[in-house]
Amino acid sequence: MDIFQVFGIQTREDKYTFVLCEFLKNDEFRNRAKEFFGFSRANFNCTRESLTLEVPTAYRQKITPDIILYDDNRIAVIESKMFSSEGYKQTEDYKKAEELIVNYINQKCPSAENRIVEYYYFTLTGMTAANSCFNPLYWSEFYKSTLKDMDFQDEALNCVASAIYSQ
Repeated sequence: MDIFQVFGIQTREDKYTFVLCEFLKNDEFRNRAKEFFGFSRANFNCTRESLTLEVPTAYRQKITPDIILYDDNRIAVIESKMFSSEGYKQTEDYKKAEELIVNYINQKCPSAENRIVEYYYFTLTGMTAANSCFNPLYWSEFYKSTLKDMDFQDEALNCVASAIYSQ
């Protein structure tokens, strides 16, 4: 039985984002996930923040990428869409706010060099983002390669990982 179905949260996109953030606290999982987001080492950081736009758009005052991963060399902005489409011009606004994102990450982790910024669009069905800078990634491919034979040393995370892998 699917644990997410038991709890009635199988179509809640945010749960997948929160679970991914928890998985990324595990060194082995990070090592398996790094290449999907263009990192050469597993020592990247993970954050989930809302950033206030300096100039609000007609549609939003803040941007909230699902996850931002970063290290000294790169930033990976991840937007996840599973059971809905993106908000109106959401990825367009994220790309326009690149300088805001970079400045925010530089405050958290100063870097002597300019970081490369990449955009990823997690999807179940291969849906593409409105902004073509977002590289599509399939949740199934990602979890198939990262969760296979994974042991989190935490029974709760192992149970969640098993449920996600089964899906």
